[in-house]
This record gives sequence, C-alpha cells and structure tokens, in this order.
Amino acid sequence: FGEVDSYKKAIYCSLTMVLRTSTHVGTDDSGAILRGKVGDDVSKEQAKAAARNSGLRLLSTIHKAVGGDMSRVSQVLKLTGLVNGADGFNGHGAVINGCSEVLIEAFGPDKGVGVRTCLGTASLAGAVSCDVEIRVHPIMDL
Repeated sequence: FGEVDSYKKAIYCSLTMVLRTSTHVGTDDSGAILRGKVGDDVSKEQAKAAARNSGLRLLSTIHKAVGGDMSRVSQVLKLTGLVNGADGFNGHGAVINGCSEVLIEAFGPDKGVGVRTCLGTASLAGAVSCDVEIRVHPIMDL
C-alpha cells in the first residue's frame, strides 16, 4: 500500500451526514496519557478529569473538521466512552460525564446531548484509563 495513511482523526460521510471521530484517550491536565485501572490505581475523579480532557481534544478535532465554525454542529448524536475499570468498579457513567459536560458547555443542553454508551473493559490499548469517540451531525457544504 506504500504511503497510505491508515488512520484519520475524523471522517464525514455525506450519505449519512454524520461526522465520526476516532477515539481520544484520557489525559491529565499536562497532556500526559492517564494509564491504569479506574478504581484501582486511578481514582474516579482523576478518570473524570481525563475524560474531560478527551472531550476538549474531541472539540478540537470537530473544530478542524467543520472548517473552524463550531456553529455548524447541529447536534451531538452519540458519545461512546470506554473505561478501563478495576474488578467491581461500577462508576463508568460518572467518569464519562467529564466528556459529556464539555459537550454541554460547548453546544448547550439541547445540541450538546445525544445518546451515550458507557462501557467497562478489562483493558484498553496502551493501558489507558479511558477513551471516548463521538458522532455529530454537522451542517456541511456540499
């Protein structure tokens, strides 16, 4: 395949009119990836802050994809959050709320809230504590 890029941060489908992002892993406030099991060596509060930072990076990705005009986002459709939780951890939704709150701040309570899936996993790539991806409906020029 030569020099083909096998990864995109976001892709817009003109048939479905949906912008989808790749996953954005949780980071601390300095930008370092937060690694570990939530409820074990990472607290729920630390993971929520990491999910918030993921949300901020999602906004940056969306901003670039819509040509710098965030008013073109008409609706958040779906947020998917994965949490690398310790055995017995059950606060997945509370962790992903960190990202949900960023979307509400950015787009308001009507456009910034879509459906949401929060899942717990036994592990995530790179041992990250959480990651999120989003689908939004942007108004795009055809």
